[in-house]
Amino acid sequence: MSFSKLDRDGIVQEALALLNEEGLAQVSLRKIAARLDVRVSSLYWHIRDRDELLALMCEAVFRNCLEQTASADRWDEWLRNFAIALWNKQVSLRDCQKLIIVSTLDQPVKESLQDVVARQLGSFGIAHDLGGIMQMSIQALVTGWSTLVPSPESRREFDMALAVLLDGWRQRQETGD
Repeated sequence: MSFSKLDRDGIVQEALALLNEEGLAQVSLRKIAARLDVRVSSLYWHIRDRDELLALMCEAVFRNCLEQTASADRWDEWLRNFAIALWNKQVSLRDCQKLIIVSTLDQPVKESLQDVVARQLGSFGIAHDLGGIMQMSIQALVTGWSTLVPSPESRREFDMALAVLLDGWRQRQETGD
């Protein structure tokens, strides 16, 4: 790959491919440079260091999950669809949970991603702050469950846990607590 065709998105996509093939411990700027047939110094024009790379990878994973979230007619349906998109990614992408746990998103990026979810939930009448809490509870359930029981076969049990969480949010919305 020539330096002129090298860009941040391409580097992140190559890093995600490496993550899936070899695991998080093997993701390095040196390996990515070799895969892209460039010098590692060329990557530093686009990526500050491994920590920034991991954050960009985590952001890409999350944005992909948002893109994969099916539309819905109600907030609880959308939140369930969001949870399923997160689940599918976390059980299909090797070491995805580890990536999420070790990545530190920049505050503006974190707020931007949270705002996407809050706006979506807001379109159903959910207050912005409450939407953020709903999002965090869903993400905690998905990441926790897929970390402790990381297999597609555990989907049935995950669906039960998700239903209980969503029932609790529905009850809270109905009672106004």
